[in-house]
Parts: sequence; C-alpha cells; structure tokens
Amino acid sequence: MQRESVLNRKGQEGLTLTTLLLIVLGVVVVVVLIIGFTKGFGFIFDKFDAAPGSQLQTIAKACEIAGEQSLVLDYCARLNKVKSGEYVTCTYPSVMAGFDPKVTIDVDCKNTKDALVAACKELKPTSKNIIKIDGKPYGDVSTVEAVTVAQAKLTVAEKALADAKAKSQPVPADVTKAQDAVDIAQKELNDAKATADKGFSSCDSLNKPAS
Repeated sequence: MQRESVLNRKGQEGLTLTTLLLIVLGVVVVVVLIIGFTKGFGFIFDKFDAAPGSQLQTIAKACEIAGEQSLVLDYCARLNKVKSGEYVTCTYPSVMAGFDPKVTIDVDCKNTKDALVAACKELKPTSKNIIKIDGKPYGDVSTVEAVTVAQAKLTVAEKALADAKAKSQPVPADVTKAQDAVDIAQKELNDAKATADKGFSSCDSLNKPAS
C-alpha cells in the first residue's frame, strides 16, 4: 500500500513537471513571435545563422497567425528579414506555400500600400545598398537624375579643359587640374550609368498596382 502511494506521488510529480515544461515552451514561442513581429525574425535567427529555408518556414508560420487573426498591417506591410539585404512579405508565394491549407486567411491588403512603402524606406535602400523584397531589387529613386547631373558636370569640365588648352600660353598646372576634373567627371558618369543599368525599382513603386 505504501509502495503504491509512493508510485502515485512520483506519477503526479512527473505530470507536474511535464505541464511546467509545456507552459515554459508556450511562453518561449509567444516571446519569439512577439520579437519577430516587432523587430523582424532576422533579429533572432541571424544570431544563430539560420538557413534561409528554415527562416522562411518560421516567417510562414508567423504570417499564417497574423492572417488568421486578421492583423492587417503585420500580414500586408511587414518586411520579414530572410537574411542580410533580403526581405519577404507574407503574400510572397514562397511564404504562402508554407501555410497550413486548413487555415483560412481573408485579409485585404489594398489599403496598406503606403505602409509597405514606408517600411521599405525605413531600410534606406540606395544605389549602392540595394535590398531585395520578394525577390525584386530596390534602391533609391535618383538613378536617372544622377546620370543627367554627371553628364552636365562632364560637359562643364570638358569646356574648362578646352579653355585651359586654348590659351596663347597654356599653364601646365591649369591644364593638368582641368584634365583631372574631366577624369573625375567621366568616372562619375560611368558609375551613374552602371547603377542605372542595374534595373532596380524605388520603394515608391511598391504603391503601384501589380501589372
């Protein structure tokens, strides 16, 4: 009888420990989801060098919860970090492929485009710091303008060089200085053209209807 009582007590202790572990695990999951939604899942998983595949699966689960709970901004306008320089939205096909088919998601993202543009701009993409969102490259909006400005600077520099050479008694130092200015302007123009050829979009283009 006494032995049976001891066994019952051990069983109760084991059940209590299991319940406690489940509670702790549940709290950890909730904390991870909260941090993921507030700071991005890259904030957590970049520290452990998580593989992109497992990161996408984690993002998919979080997006599934956001969609199921109709958290519109979290579902439509959050940029989830996969790895350095690469982000995905919950509506990206690779993310949606990880959703549970039994879960119904009915979220309208039509009125969240401005929030998505703002999220993109917060990452401060530029022509030298291009980011990818849903597989597409994004930078700043000044590429065409940069080519125009660089071309104008080159024209001015070339005229200054021609004027320096055209003097009846050209000053070698002035000609050298003018030539250096032309070389610098030419390099800036080449860089501007190379940047424009990368074919990236601006954050503002995220507000345009899909073609």
